[in-house]
Amino acid sequence: MCFRPQPTQDALKHFAKVYETKIHLQPLPLFRLDKLQEQLLNGHDFLLWSFMALTLMLSTHPFFDGQRPFAREFYTRKAEEAVSALASEGDTSPEVTQSLCLIALKHLNNQQLARAWMTIGTAARLQALRVLSFDNPASSTDDAVSRPHWSVFMLERLFIPTIPDAFGPGVPEFPISAAKPLAPQSTPLTAIPDRAQAQPRTILSSDPGIIGVHMRLVSIWGKLRFYLHGLRRGVTEKPWSPDSTHTKLNIEMIEHEALIDSSYFLSKALLPSRTKEEIALHREYWDPFMASQIIWHAIHTVLNHPFVHLFLLRSPRDVPPSCLFLQQRIDMALFHTGSLFRILQSFMDLMDIVDPMVADFVAAAATVSWFFQFSTDPKISRRAREELDKCDAFLSQVAVTWPHVNQKLETLRKLEALANENRRQYSDEGTNIRFQSAWLWDLLNPKIQSTQIGSSHSGLGTEKHPDSEMYLKSHFVMPLHDDQDSNQMRDPMASGQDSMDSLFTMPGDLDLFNIELLSHDFF
Repeated sequence: MCFRPQPTQDALKHFAKVYETKIHLQPLPLFRLDKLQEQLLNGHDFLLWSFMALTLMLSTHPFFDGQRPFAREFYTRKAEEAVSALASEGDTSPEVTQSLCLIALKHLNNQQLARAWMTIGTAARLQALRVLSFDNPASSTDDAVSRPHWSVFMLERLFIPTIPDAFGPGVPEFPISAAKPLAPQSTPLTAIPDRAQAQPRTILSSDPGIIGVHMRLVSIWGKLRFYLHGLRRGVTEKPWSPDSTHTKLNIEMIEHEALIDSSYFLSKALLPSRTKEEIALHREYWDPFMASQIIWHAIHTVLNHPFVHLFLLRSPRDVPPSCLFLQQRIDMALFHTGSLFRILQSFMDLMDIVDPMVADFVAAAATVSWFFQFSTDPKISRRAREELDKCDAFLSQVAVTWPHVNQKLETLRKLEALANENRRQYSDEGTNIRFQSAWLWDLLNPKIQSTQIGSSHSGLGTEKHPDSEMYLKSHFVMPLHDDQDSNQMRDPMASGQDSMDSLFTMPGDLDLFNIELLSHDFF
């Protein structure tokens, strides 16, 4: 049977739907959905070939009956030949960059991570050339230019720690975002909290849209990954110092929360009142909204990671950090980890999440839960193990679409096997946790070569020989207990022992003030 490279209208419509459900805004804003088929039919052949090479990895159609493997190879070869020639000549047209992004995702889906990284590196150089060659210093407002530019931006931060200047002269505006969905009709006004009815704040000169809100957080995530890369190489700092990277990243997160419009906060989403059908109708808004909520908590979780503050940044030669500083870090890590997994579950109940970047965020946050499962507080320990189970289920779901995520799943399960050995070593005052640091790094700051097919972690041969040990104390400052139900003073020794049992104060136990008032309802 002779292969026909031009798909039929029906076949193209099918694969456009595959793109919409599997790729669009999970994670890339590469095309406008309302113009996708028109652009593929009327554009350059290499764009269609790139598109088909990727989508045939995710689905098939009767048009390719019995020829799917051959068709994938054909489209991939033709697309790479054409696009490589154009890229080598410095062609900065949006179609070339879009094709490179599609080819990179095809390699990612095929678990050829080095090829994917090199392909997106080519696209990044083309975007740098376009910005440097831009005559008008003002930012471009052309959405056709914005979408490929910011798609490259996203892919760079998916693959490897990097910290190029994301903003500046010649950098286009964020892609056009979907409008904010209205409140559900089934929700009476009286059911909406007063804080959700408040007038939106006017902070920024222009609304970046939900895609822009998410992009700003992805930029901070890239800086955080670069910071972790330095820590992995032994570059340390005093995190409480005002000029430390840790402090600067915290300030950037605070400024981000303060500047964006309050309509993008979770409390304004009214998720409990929305249905799956309603969410599905507005996926162009809810996909980046979901990702922005997950990444916001993931950044805070990793910034305050016990592995960072109790292991990487502690040295007997330096001035030790204050107990209050450490307590704040660990309390924040505990709070944001719990928030992340609650939000993840809420969205999983409403939509299918297959975004490989969200898988990165969740896997990194799960390493915090891995440590908290050793808490002597049964409430904290139980919740941490539940979070690890949720992470396992979520990564398994994403891995169906993006098989490279199986490497994260494998690492998580090896850590869990190691945790079973650690649980036999509890003490009342704290826990000595033995772990393989390379496994944590594979989830926090993975290297391209560590996830190549055939270079599995099994080659390390260290499952039974952890190389690191960390002492997880049950407290850094004395917890305050005010048992109002007791009419008599408790035995001092018994009271003191109870105060040591709790690792950290849970957000739900803070009944003296409303934490939402302090956080502008972002959570």
